[in-house]
Amino acid sequence: MLLNGKQTAEYLGIARTKFYALLKVDPTFPKGVALTSSQRFWDPARLDAWREARFAEVNSKGGRAA
Repeated sequence: MLLNGKQTAEYLGIARTKFYALLKVDPTFPKGVALTSSQRFWDPARLDAWREARFAEVNSKGGRAA
């Protein structure tokens, strides 16, 4: 099941504004799949992998991720 932008933000537990900011500033954030010309959708498995990598990065630096 793919998630739209609103669902993706909810899945990650962040505000939609933060979600859209991540799309612009974090090159490691998973790219959405364009199923229509006006909507993108995200795979929860890729979101989970991204989140795990972010947690690992934070833990390896002993603080916040860059």
